[in-house]
Amino acid sequence: MKLTMQEVAKEAGVSAATVSRIINGNGIVASDKREKVLQIITREAGKNRSVDQRKKRRVRHIGLLFLSGSEFDFRTLGIKVLNIANHLPQGYDFHIYSPSFNAHQVESNFLRGELDGLFLIGHNAEDRFFTFLLNRIPHVWLNSHQLEGEKAVSLMGNEFAGKIAANYLIEHNCKRPAVLSFQTLHIGLLDRISGFEVNCFIHKRQARKIELDLAKEKSYSDPIPGEGADIETKIKKALDLIPPKEFPDGIFSPEEALTPYLYRVFQQKKIRKYPRVISCNYTPGYLRGLYPRPASIDLHPETQVKLAIDELINRIEGKNPRPDNVASFIQPELIPGED
Repeated sequence: MKLTMQEVAKEAGVSAATVSRIINGNGIVASDKREKVLQIITREAGKNRSVDQRKKRRVRHIGLLFLSGSEFDFRTLGIKVLNIANHLPQGYDFHIYSPSFNAHQVESNFLRGELDGLFLIGHNAEDRFFTFLLNRIPHVWLNSHQLEGEKAVSLMGNEFAGKIAANYLIEHNCKRPAVLSFQTLHIGLLDRISGFEVNCFIHKRQARKIELDLAKEKSYSDPIPGEGADIETKIKKALDLIPPKEFPDGIFSPEEALTPYLYRVFQQKKIRKYPRVISCNYTPGYLRGLYPRPASIDLHPETQVKLAIDELINRIEGKNPRPDNVASFIQPELIPGED
């Protein structure tokens, strides 16, 4: 049996109007009053969801919330959205919140039973209330992220992808391995670069960082800022700084969107024998048109989504979440290139 608004107000020691503002996401309510009301509503919502689960009648509502930085790669984004829609089990529906979402309205949807859990794509949220909101709503991140004032969380597998790249180049006798590097708030990319450097060091190779001056401002979350022509120019400029005798014989591109520009620069520089290249990718077909085709590390966004769905459903049903709070993790797979 659900409590009425008046019953919630009486138990919390507030007015019915205060309860209404909280439930509907309208107006400002003192934090102590809000906390009392939310404790009661959350408690009752849990009871009602348990009853609905036993009856197996209620459709559960999954939201996909786009945050700042979610727009950086439309190919990856499209793959994840389609896979969520295709793999949600029967009894779950799916709707999308835009980056201009209102956190109070999201909370209101949850309190009303119109939202049961969230998938999150992006890297940060400027709304401070958002962090408080996530403490109440079951959620799963689909990418590495860092909220303001929170510890950075990287999807498992990013560092491993970098290690795979290093091992591949070393196994093919590359004496001068290098990695394309640039300033970014994209934690997953930083971990791929770090993993590459660590494994090169372990195998007694000095990994050269090919620093690309792509940063336009300090607070961006796009993994590769700038237009195509600008990216190509910056890669060429960085490679021109390397003395011919020190030029890499193997290069790791940690983001697939960089790799075609790297090949264009090889062509412009009229390099007779290209360095061996290995690239991370989300869409293997994206690199097939390059010759010689680079080796690649498939990051399997489909697998990420399937694991994330399983984890979010576990959380909605009240089961214990993964202890590291990382629901979806990359399982990189090496795809050999052409010699």
